[in-house]
Amino acid sequence: MANNLPDFNILGENLESMAVQLRYVPNIAPMIQAERIGSAKRRITAVENDLTDVQGQLVDVRREHTQFRTELADLRRESNRLAQQLVDQNNNLHHQMNALAQQILNQNAYLHQQTNDRISQLSTQVGTLVLEPSDHLPMNGGLTA
Repeated sequence: MANNLPDFNILGENLESMAVQLRYVPNIAPMIQAERIGSAKRRITAVENDLTDVQGQLVDVRREHTQFRTELADLRRESNRLAQQLVDQNNNLHHQMNALAQQILNQNAYLHQQTNDRISQLSTQVGTLVLEPSDHLPMNGGLTA
């Protein structure tokens, strides 16, 4: 009957070995959990780093946008200044052209008056000349009948 009985020593060793292994089994779940948490933390850190990079790029884009808007405002001011300068020059040219036209009209009126005065003087001189009848040319152009 002794041969039919199990070897309690071997059974005890097996139980002891299983007990040791079972002691580590509860530690496996926290280890896996810790591994997963560590992996998630690393992914979160990577996403945070990517987000920081994107935020830095956004700051750069906003800075460039502000610089572009400043340059655009400068160009608009320069364009407005040049347009006003063109308007001023155009007004100045019109003023000069009107002054020149007035000067020409004044000179024309002066010359016209001088011409009329000279014609009056000549008419007066011709009117004071005494012409003899022999000085007159015949009406038929000098032909005698």
